[in-house]
Amino acid sequence: MIKFKNILLVDDDEDYLFLTKHSLENLHVFDKVNTSSSGYEALSFITNNCIEHQPGTCPFVILIDIRMPGMNGFAFLERFMHLEGIVKEDFQIYMVSSYTNDDDKTKLEKYNVRGFINKPLDANKLKNLFN
Repeated sequence: MIKFKNILLVDDDEDYLFLTKHSLENLHVFDKVNTSSSGYEALSFITNNCIEHQPGTCPFVILIDIRMPGMNGFAFLERFMHLEGIVKEDFQIYMVSSYTNDDDKTKLEKYNVRGFINKPLDANKLKNLFN
């Protein structure tokens, strides 16, 4: 399995964050598994850890839920694409959702997104994703 430095999980469902973080930690693919419960919090985390150059803390892999209150996954992507001081192509971003929607998949084409993953994320899906 490829070893990554850090990952950021973004979802408003605290149970999902807890279970997915635990699954990722058990895979031993990442040095650090970070979580954010909103798109705003995730952008702040990226700003603090990637732009302000905290050595070794930038999450170059991001799993973000499409449907969240306040700032959904698409609004996050729009703001992320306009952040100054980072190389967007260095990030591996995956959109995650409980249900698939062809319109959502079409919208993803304009962003630097690696893929779309259906929830729930289990150990096998995560292994396949990062193998």
